Amino acid sequence: MTKLLRLSLLLLAVCACGIANAANVTDKFTASALGITGTSYADLTDFQLSSTAKYSLNAATNKATCVQLRSKNSNSGIVTTTSGGTVKKITVVWNEATKAGQKLDVYGSTSAYGSPKDLYDAKTQGTKIGTIENGKSTELSVEGTYTHVGLRSNNGAVYATEISIEWEPAAPGTVAMPTITGNATFETSTTVTITGPEGADIYYTTDESTPTTSSQKYTAPFSLTESTTVNAIAVKGGKSSTVASKDFSKITCTDATLEEVVGWTADKTYVKLALNNAKVIYADGNTVHLRENGKCLMLYNVGILALTLNSTVSGSIKMNFKSYNGIPEMMKNEFTNAGDLSITAGSSLELDATVTTVEDLLAKKNLCDLVLLKNVTVTAEGTGKDAKYFIMSGAKKIQLWGNQNLSAAGVGKSLDIYALCNSIYSNNVQIKPVKVGDITLGINNTIVVESKKQGIYNINGVKMSEGQTLPAGLYIKNGKKVIVK
Repeated sequence: MTKLLRLSLLLLAVCACGIANAANVTDKFTASALGITGTSYADLTDFQLSSTAKYSLNAATNKATCVQLRSKNSNSGIVTTTSGGTVKKITVVWNEATKAGQKLDVYGSTSAYGSPKDLYDAKTQGTKIGTIENGKSTELSVEGTYTHVGLRSNNGAVYATEISIEWEPAAPGTVAMPTITGNATFETSTTVTITGPEGADIYYTTDESTPTTSSQKYTAPFSLTESTTVNAIAVKGGKSSTVASKDFSKITCTDATLEEVVGWTADKTYVKLALNNAKVIYADGNTVHLRENGKCLMLYNVGILALTLNSTVSGSIKMNFKSYNGIPEMMKNEFTNAGDLSITAGSSLELDATVTTVEDLLAKKNLCDLVLLKNVTVTAEGTGKDAKYFIMSGAKKIQLWGNQNLSAAGVGKSLDIYALCNSIYSNNVQIKPVKVGDITLGINNTIVVESKKQGIYNINGVKMSEGQTLPAGLYIKNGKKVIVK
């Protein structure tokens, strides 16, 4: 009887475990599930799959075969804004487009994320649970009771045929944690909203203490004007949830001019950059090069369409400063917008370049500038995809990095080269050609002569969509210059 009883109990335990595991719910992210088909990154909010979790994400796809995430613009990733219970496991089916060694970082939190941007700030990213690395692992089992999860690329682009997040739902009869939302970083004030299960009362604290039913009862959104942690519980039927918490940080921007910023060597967040008739000397997608009083600066991922070639800019803009291998860059943050800028469209499409030499470029005298090297010859080392292109000056040489087709077009010819001094690699300055003789780049790096362009293009050679409302600036329509005011 004893043995039979023990066997029965063992079988009962096994069955119970099986029931518990069966109760877990898995959300499976694929390109088709997300409805993404293009290589342009798209934002999705309040996205829901099989569990009760809701997600905010920024992703693209590669030929509609996978979910593509990147770290480059500091806004790509997948985060939960509503919990699905307790996260138990992350599984990745790597796509063949992902290089060996590429990594997906996994973060956990007991408070809701606002957007994937939270994963790029140590104050809001939560706890790093682990990393899934292509070629070494495909899954990560999660220890602890994290009710929210975030996924982002560790470096560069990663491609996953499928990403699965397994949740253990809250046990019946338990009270789900409330969700605290609001801008995690703010300058003057932020509004905090707390939501919980239907019919539950919510109690919260703002002094970092643990809330109880004797704490402040939540009845409406409230404002914070100082840095603090908000803790909250939901109470229903005499039972309390576990504590939800969210950190809020008040920041102060550092005022700086363009001339001051280009002299910095250490990274700095939350900079209020003052501009005084700074000129846009080149704009390539979301990357803009500015020149003011002979000093030059790169705005990376600024996302302001009105900053077109030869426009002038005054006012201020809030960004983060980064010395990227010695190149002074301003990068977009949550406060970046054009609200305090005065932008005057340029009246010419001519490239306003600084005439320089290989020697001066190697001496790092023209960082971030649009430069002109006159009557130089491009040489090639290697062939095909392995080819590298250089401009020689006696025994010295500088590498042309990027726009390989354009560099190849200039091999063996004596001509003028317009280029951006935008890269330092292994302490060696590299330049990116944008015009070689009369040749420039058009769509998808195809070499074209500007006078032969058809349709409407912006000054970077990118074709504008039909019916698109064009922002103020200069365009080329059927080979002619057009000014939109």
